[in-house]
Amino acid sequence: MSRDEAAYVADMVEACSRVKEYTAGLDAAALRADRRTVDAVVRNLEVLGEAAKRVSSDLGREGYGATNVAPPTWQSIRMSSVLPPVLW
Repeated sequence: MSRDEAAYVADMVEACSRVKEYTAGLDAAALRADRRTVDAVVRNLEVLGEAAKRVSSDLGREGYGATNVAPPTWQSIRMSSVLPPVLW
């Protein structure tokens, strides 16, 4: 049984949420000093990337017909607006 794109989008949103949670209150130096947090962040970025590979680039665009994934959800997973600035 294959998963639908909505499940992969949910994985992406969850991975971003975890990265935000793990890095809350950390600056870049504190993040680099905490290997466990770095490992957790890297793992969730891997999950994000793997899920993104399985989602159509048209998902969330008008006319795609993916009614099970609302455009605001698609907007929420854009990395620049979801992942914490400490990662950049």
